[in-house]
Amino acid sequence: MRLDEAFTLLKEKFPKAIDVSNPEKINQNGLYLYFDGSSPVSPAADAAHFVLLLVGNSLSAKGDADVSAELIRIREEILTICSSVKNARFRGIKAATFEGSSLFMYAILVDLEITVKPV
Repeated sequence: MRLDEAFTLLKEKFPKAIDVSNPEKINQNGLYLYFDGSSPVSPAADAAHFVLLLVGNSLSAKGDADVSAELIRIREEILTICSSVKNARFRGIKAATFEGSSLFMYAILVDLEITVKPV
């Protein structure tokens, strides 16, 4: 899988995710997707680090801004991807904060192995 194919896979699984290059500019609720670099796993492959950033007004309020229920749904979908895509890895969920934001932000971390050299 190439980097563009990995990105496309995540966009297909999370079609509402908005592509961003700078998460510090996020100032409204939603689901965002960005590529957070890579690290080598072999001379021919890297682990591409992706972040799905879930942003809401509250962790547990009911309605559109209910972050907790959506975190569970996204986690389950990521685990489905990991069970069907070779060397995909769910790295967890962590709180994310950016200066000046009062929104609840949670980073869902996933690695997809990408080919960096023809094999």
